[in-house]
Amino acid sequence: MRPLSSHFTPTALASAWCALAFLALGLTACDPPPVETEDPEPEELDATIEGIVTSAENDSIEGATLTASRIDENGSVLETATSAEDGTYELTFTILDNEVPDSLRIETEATGFLTSETTLPFDPALEHNPVLNPVTGEAVAFGQITDSTTTNPISGATITGTGDGGRTWFTVSTDGGGEYETVLSFDAAPDSMTFTAEAEGFGSVERTRALADTMEVNFSTGPGFAGGTGTEADPFRIETAEHLQNTVFFLDAHFIQTDDVDASETATWNDGAGFLPIGTLGGPPFTGRFDGNDHVITGLTVDRPEIDGIGLFGHLGEAEVDDVTLVDAEITGNELVGGLVGRSDNGSVVRGSSVGGDISGERLVGGLIGQVAGTVETSQSNGAITGTARVGGLVGTNTGDIRASRSLADASGDKVRIGGLVGANVDGDISASYAKGDVSADGSAGGLVGRNFGGAIEETYATGAVSASDNDGGLVGANLEEGTLAGSYWDTQTTGQGSATGTGDASDTVVGLSTSEMTGENAPANMPAFSFGDTWQTTDSYPVLYWEE
Repeated sequence: MRPLSSHFTPTALASAWCALAFLALGLTACDPPPVETEDPEPEELDATIEGIVTSAENDSIEGATLTASRIDENGSVLETATSAEDGTYELTFTILDNEVPDSLRIETEATGFLTSETTLPFDPALEHNPVLNPVTGEAVAFGQITDSTTTNPISGATITGTGDGGRTWFTVSTDGGGEYETVLSFDAAPDSMTFTAEAEGFGSVERTRALADTMEVNFSTGPGFAGGTGTEADPFRIETAEHLQNTVFFLDAHFIQTDDVDASETATWNDGAGFLPIGTLGGPPFTGRFDGNDHVITGLTVDRPEIDGIGLFGHLGEAEVDDVTLVDAEITGNELVGGLVGRSDNGSVVRGSSVGGDISGERLVGGLIGQVAGTVETSQSNGAITGTARVGGLVGTNTGDIRASRSLADASGDKVRIGGLVGANVDGDISASYAKGDVSADGSAGGLVGRNFGGAIEETYATGAVSASDNDGGLVGANLEEGTLAGSYWDTQTTGQGSATGTGDASDTVVGLSTSEMTGENAPANMPAFSFGDTWQTTDSYPVLYWEE
C-alpha cells in the first residue's frame, strides 16, 4: 500500500494538517506551512572576445599574448589566447550567469612592444582591437621603503612611476624586505620620473629623478596623518607624535594640529637622539604652513649636540608657523638652536607661539628661535636657556623683526652676548616686547639684549637680575655701531643695574625705574613711551601685552 501522502498534492497535505491542528488544539485560524521552492540552477553563458592586434604603424602583430581577467574581488583570469600570423585572436570562455562581472580587463603583451591594458564592460560578444607602441628604450628602477620611526622594511607597499604629462609607466609592490625592482620599457622616454610610494597606514612619499638607465630610489615614511591632503584648503591633520614626525616628508605642505600631542616617547627615538627636526640646514627648509591651532605638544626631545639647526623646526624658509605651543621641551644642539626653530630665514613668520623647557647649545641659542631673519610676533618663552655666546631668552640672534613678544626664561652663557630677550641684535628691530628672566654671562649681558649692533630697540622693558664680569646693563650689555635704544625701561631694583647699557649710548627716553614705579596703576604715568590701552595693559604687577589679557 502506498503511504497516505502519495495520494495528495503538497497543498492538499498542508490543508489537511491545518484541519487536524484546528480540531486538536482548538485554533481559531490556521495558516498552512510554507511550501519550499528550489532556486533555479545557474546556467552557463558562453562569451567571446575577438579582434586583431596591430602596431601603431597598422602592421599586424603575430604571437601577442592576450589575457582576459575579471575586475571584481575575485580578479581571476578567464582565458588566455595568442594572436595568429595576421594578428587575429579569439578569447572564448564559459561563465555562470550568476557570476558575470561588471567589467573585464584585457591585457596585451608582445615582444618589442609596450604592454597594453584596457577595461571593457562585460558583454558575451566583444570586439577589441589593441594597438601596441614599440619599445624604444628601457631602464631599471629599484629600491626599498622603510618605516621612518622603526627603520623596519615595509612589505606590500605600492610603488608607482609617473612620467611627463602624468603618464603611468609602472606599478609594483615591495617584497617582504620592503624592496622592489622593475624594468621600464618606453616608446617615448620621459625626461624625468616621479616615484610615489604608498602603504596602508603610512603617509605617501614622492621622489622625482632624472631618467637614467639605472635608478635607485629609496623611501622612508611613517604612519601618515589623521587626515587631510596637505593643501591650504585641506591641511594634513596632526594628532600624534608620529604624525608630527611625518611632516619631514612634506616640507612645502600645510598642516594643522587637531589634538594635544604627547611627544614624551620621542626621548627614546633614534637611539636617544629623539625627534628629527622639520627642515634642515644641509637640506631643504620647511616652506609650508603649520597651524598649532592652540593645541599643546608636551615632552618633545631633540638630543643632537653635534648638529646645527635644531628645534621642532630645524630650518624655516619662507614659511608660516602659527599658534604652536611646546611644554616641557628638552632641546639640545650645537649652533642655531631653538625650542621651536633653529633658524628662520627672511620671509618666514612665527606668531602666537610658545616654548617652555630646557634649551641648550653652543652659539646662537634661543628659547624660541636660534636665529631670526624673518618676523616673530606675539610669541613667548620660559624655562632655562644655556649656551656659550649669542644666547637669548627668546632669540639667540635677531637680524629680522621681533614685536609684541616676551620671555620669562633665564638665559646664561659662558662667554658674551647674553640677553633676557635676545642675545645679539644685528641690524634687527625689537619693539613692544619685554623680558623678565635672569641673565648671567662673562660679558656683554643685558636684561633685554646682550649686544645691539646697529639695531633698533624701542618700547621695551626688562626686570630680571643681570650679572656679568663686564659690560652689563639693565637693558643692553653693549650698544654699538649706531644702534638705537629708545622709549624703554628697566627695573633698577630687580635687575641690580644702575645704567641702561654696560657700554654705548641710549636715548634720554630710556629710564631706570623702581619696582613700584613700573607696576600697577603707577606704570602709565612713569612709562609714557608705552601705548597703554592699545599695545600695553596694566595689571597689579608689571604691564603686559594686549594679547596676554
